[in-house]
Amino acid sequence: MTTEITTTGMIIKETKVGEGNKIFTILTAEHGKIQASGAGVRSYKSKLSAGCSLFCYSNFILKQGKSKTIYNIVSAEKQMDFYDLRYDLHGLALTNYLCDLANYYTDSNMECKEILRLILNTVYYIKKEGYNPKIKPVFEFRLLTESGFSPDFYSCSNCGNDKSLVHFSVENSAVLCKNCSKAENLSQGTLDAIRYITSTEQKNIFNFEISDDVLTQLTNLAEEYLLHNLGKVPKSLIYLKSL
Repeated sequence: MTTEITTTGMIIKETKVGEGNKIFTILTAEHGKIQASGAGVRSYKSKLSAGCSLFCYSNFILKQGKSKTIYNIVSAEKQMDFYDLRYDLHGLALTNYLCDLANYYTDSNMECKEILRLILNTVYYIKKEGYNPKIKPVFEFRLLTESGFSPDFYSCSNCGNDKSLVHFSVENSAVLCKNCSKAENLSQGTLDAIRYITSTEQKNIFNFEISDDVLTQLTNLAEEYLLHNLGKVPKSLIYLKSL
């Protein structure tokens, strides 16, 4: 018996197949990551094309095909798109990178409500405000938090001291105080920023100001920690950093 589902999600990846088809990766709240085929979607006559573009957030009706791992898209009704990002090279490259990360940190049949909300809120912010170097580290730290990889940023992992926290060990996913670490890579301003990013409501994660020095440290730590956790360097990050 063929399985049909109705769901809402964001297209975070697309791959061309044959002459007119595409395979889409759709991130949904309740079903996690879904692979779905859009037959003939590359044709301008296709009824699916409006709701099946990269970064598009749509209502989908999906029918399970012969391959149980790939659905066929029956219909796609666009709710929101981010087409204008195509005119902003930095914004487009950043969005590609963020969607890559969302792809790496999600799976099928996984509850992804918060990660989907995070990617939508972030891409909407990019569309509204334009490219901002603060967006990348904020997203990285919050994604790691939503994925369960955030360490305790409120006390030393070695002695429990909640004062003079000066070092973030990427390898050990631990924060250390001045008495337990001679190395210092974590200023109070950066620590305050990380605490805000990882604990505030998602809708407010970009609503703070930081100095250039704090932004530099925040960016370096977020990227270093994420890449250590990920175990690879996404091609989309290499491209983003080349701009």
